[in-house]
Amino acid sequence: MRYVDSLLNSINPTTPDSVLCYTYKEIAYSYRGEDNVKALEYAKKAFESSKTCINARYQWDALNNIGEAHRLMGNLDEAIKVHQQALSLAQIKKYKVKTGHSFSNLALVYKRSKNLVRAKEYVLKALASYAEAEYTDGYYTVYNNLGNLYHGLDKNDSALSCFRLARTYIGKDWDSAYYAQNYNNLSMIFWYLDHRDSSLIYSTKAYKLYKKFGTNADLSNAGIGLAEIYTDMGEYDKAKKLLYEMILVAKKASDKTETADGFWHYAVNAFAAGEYKTAYLYKDSAQKLYDEILNEEKLKSLNEASEKYGAEKKQLMINQLNIENSAKQNLLEEGKKTRLYMGLGLGAIILFSMYLFYTVKQRDKTNRIINEQKKEVEQQKSLIEIHQKETLDSINYAKRIQYSLLAHDALLNENLNEYFVLFKPKDIVSGDFHWATSVGSKFYLAVCDSTGHGVPGAFMSLININFMNEAINEKKIYQPNEVFNHVRQSLIQNVSQDGQKDGMDGILVCFEKGKLNYASANNAPLVISDNQIVEFKKDKMPVGAGERDASFNLHELKVKKGDVVYLYTDGFADQFGGEKGKKFKYKQLNELLLSVSQLPLAQQKQKLESVFQNWKGNLEQVDDVCIVGIRI
Repeated sequence: MRYVDSLLNSINPTTPDSVLCYTYKEIAYSYRGEDNVKALEYAKKAFESSKTCINARYQWDALNNIGEAHRLMGNLDEAIKVHQQALSLAQIKKYKVKTGHSFSNLALVYKRSKNLVRAKEYVLKALASYAEAEYTDGYYTVYNNLGNLYHGLDKNDSALSCFRLARTYIGKDWDSAYYAQNYNNLSMIFWYLDHRDSSLIYSTKAYKLYKKFGTNADLSNAGIGLAEIYTDMGEYDKAKKLLYEMILVAKKASDKTETADGFWHYAVNAFAAGEYKTAYLYKDSAQKLYDEILNEEKLKSLNEASEKYGAEKKQLMINQLNIENSAKQNLLEEGKKTRLYMGLGLGAIILFSMYLFYTVKQRDKTNRIINEQKKEVEQQKSLIEIHQKETLDSINYAKRIQYSLLAHDALLNENLNEYFVLFKPKDIVSGDFHWATSVGSKFYLAVCDSTGHGVPGAFMSLININFMNEAINEKKIYQPNEVFNHVRQSLIQNVSQDGQKDGMDGILVCFEKGKLNYASANNAPLVISDNQIVEFKKDKMPVGAGERDASFNLHELKVKKGDVVYLYTDGFADQFGGEKGKKFKYKQLNELLLSVSQLPLAQQKQKLESVFQNWKGNLEQVDDVCIVGIRI
């Protein structure tokens, strides 16, 4: 702490209040996260000095440091009180960037108090303030906070998108602590998504960077996260050693939350290692600290502070003006004689200013209105662009997740002779899907249409894939009709509520030693054999809640070498187009498949794509399209 020592040595009885305030502010900031008790001490000294030097920016800095010290120490009721005072000051003075900082800091306090709804409200307010000020550096904090909130709401895919987006806003000249924070957040999300190898890599990177550049609070947070991974990997001694070190680091920082987390994970590690007595002792220590931070009285105080904010804001404005007026009065008393001599000249300046003001009043008013309207439009445009980018990034990442679960070429090439897959989502992600798995000598291929399309349809497709995978690979259900029965029951129990009928239509085929069995839900396979269309049976009910609840039937798909089997959803047949803007329809689709059936499968796909695009023309695609062709 050489920097702090040099600052302290620079202070003497003649140091002006403005310099004193700045010096104390720098010392408080240096101690933040390292020793929060000292950070609070010097932040309060900076605040007292700021009252006499008539510098509202210094006063906001001091209040901000006081609030952050209280937050890190677990004094959440005090933290919210001080940060609201800082927010009022920033709004009075129209400090847009500092207003954004105050909103962000309040979001962090509410997150620690487990009030995630209020925390998200303040994060979005911070985003609006930064956008208005055109302060793009603030977007890192906003997306970082949003990521943590989504994690708290168990929306880890959205959290991962936010943390990746936040990383794009880390400036080239920012210190490495920001990268460490981003690595630490990515590690946390990968751990919850069961990507343990990625989690370990990012956690180790974060820990090493924080050791070089971070505060004690940052280091303890990263170290505890790394130890949690070690515990999960069964490396109990390694985790125990690291946790013990990190508890001491957190205590040094006076960070109650990190200390409590350290105790808790030490207990978890001890329990996993069979050291039950130690586990219960550390669990009790953790619980006492958690209760101290989030007891009922403090939570009540937090809520009351939030409710009183609006009422107190006016009084805070008055208090702030009183402080400034008092300081100004002292200065005016000292300069009374000078003011007397300057009075006439000042009066003349005032009169001349009033004249100028009168003559340009209308012009300024008009310009001000135009500028305000322009600024409002630009702000709204910026917010829309930010939200659009965030949404698009999230959907594109969801696309990657969905495509990773679809039937991939390696598996299809291994189990099929010749095939094609025509897959055209209406939007970025799809409710239609093709999925495959193999168990021993059995190979399963499904072509299904989930309820909806776009993001809702994609969510349903992931759920349907999960239940089919569960049936075959976990429950060892091998008959296609029983797989559909299992999926339907799982959907009714876990998804369909209040009369909703979420589920899917589709076909599930099982290939085994030249024999093909299938189950169908509203859709049936089509076979072209000896240049003739052969249609097969289907069950006229969906996989999910519906009017019928009978068991699905097991059908045999009789084919011979050279036949072509087609599995498709309704998207191609339902597409509007042509000269009269009508549906393509199933009859025309089946005739099209018959006409191309003798071509190589790759050429069939190209022909189908060409016909679909020509039919659709300039009209919008109405639904997802999925067709799979297989030559036996």
